[in-house]
Amino acid sequence: MLSRIQHIPLNYEQIEKLAFDYFKKLQSNNIFPVLKSPHDIRQPHNDHSQGYGYWTHEDYHKESISIQNCLNKNLSISFKKKYPSFIKEILEALDTDSVKFKDLISYNRGDPGTFFFVDVLAYIKPYIFVDKWLSLENVDQQIVRDALYSRFNAGHLDSHLSAEKKWVDDVVMNLAHRASKHSGLDRFRITRLVIKG
Repeated sequence: MLSRIQHIPLNYEQIEKLAFDYFKKLQSNNIFPVLKSPHDIRQPHNDHSQGYGYWTHEDYHKESISIQNCLNKNLSISFKKKYPSFIKEILEALDTDSVKFKDLISYNRGDPGTFFFVDVLAYIKPYIFVDKWLSLENVDQQIVRDALYSRFNAGHLDSHLSAEKKWVDDVVMNLAHRASKHSGLDRFRITRLVIKG
């Protein structure tokens, strides 16, 4: 808008390039803003004033869309850079507090947990997860199973957690392999942990 009304001496392409360069600089310095959830990406705040939509004017609509797409892509990149710390927190909870683990990845007192909408489990090696899971007491194993069931039960693997589909399949396969090495109650206990049939 400022370019269109000649408030600044830049054309639309120059503004687009400045935005891209600025995003790149923020990203390379690891200071790009981080969303609370990957689904927090939204249209820019204050996209209009007094009835004037300054992101949508036809003269520069193409550049606006391009800048918004680049912004969304960079927001997603900066969010994914946090995954190692998310994984650390999840695995620590799995090791030490199964209820906290459940609260992080599924529901916490009826509200979605911190990582409920984050496909972070896809980045944890399935065999490491299963090792940790099977090392827990039976009661804690069941809490973890319930957390996973709650996470994947309502079609979330077909929507915001679709990146975790293969991870779930690999965890199930790993559990089946572990169960096959046991017999009797031990085998039954492990097969009961399967979260997807």
